[in-house]
Amino acid sequence: MSEEMTMSWCQKRAELVYKCIKGFMMEMSSWGGAEMKNMQFLVPKVGG
Repeated sequence: MSEEMTMSWCQKRAELVYKCIKGFMMEMSSWGGAEMKNMQFLVPKVGG
């Protein structure tokens, strides 16, 4: 992590990633592609 990666920055970044994935999944479902029922997100442990 670097100095500019504050908690607020990380939250905004995570929200953007979530919105992009949500949009992608909605587009894929409208194309009649393979059904995806579950998606798991893994995040690193905070601390150490």
